[in-house]
Amino acid sequence: MIRTSSEINPHFYDVWLTDKTYNVLKGGRNSFKSSVIALKLVRMMIDYINADERANIVIIRKVASTIRDSVFNKIKWSLGKFGFTIDKGGHFNATISPIRITHNNTGSTFYFYGQDDFEKLKSNDIGDIIAIWYEEAADFDNVEEFDQSNITFMRQKHLLADEVKVFWSFNPPRNPYSWINEWVE
Repeated sequence: MIRTSSEINPHFYDVWLTDKTYNVLKGGRNSFKSSVIALKLVRMMIDYINADERANIVIIRKVASTIRDSVFNKIKWSLGKFGFTIDKGGHFNATISPIRITHNNTGSTFYFYGQDDFEKLKSNDIGDIIAIWYEEAADFDNVEEFDQSNITFMRQKHLLADEVKVFWSFNPPRNPYSWINEWVE
């Protein structure tokens, strides 16, 4: 098991402990906000894996081509921190097309999507969802893009989950009137 005190920026320690449905993490490039969310999501999935339950987590970036070198690698890093191996004979298997990381015994999966066109996500039907993470949320055009995806995925909640947890992470734009700065305030 990891030592959270050495992996989590004290500024975001409340997020590690929270049970809130909606969690917004904003900070600079090296604030470790993405690391905290990745660790939290893996920890959430572990609870279901230990109960021999399938649970799914959806991770969304605005542009699909940025996923592999960012959130995909961050989840793999986080799984390693918890002692999981990622290969066909290990605990998890990672695929690039489609981009997924799946637990070999339970089928619990991290699904990675680009929201280049949010209309494409409306028909997704994966079920058993426990969390959604919007990485680089400031890259999205407006809050409607979140709302549309949330409707799609929140109705696919895992039966044992009280609710689907939602996380947003972003670097605050310099413009104080940027839609996301106003939305967060």
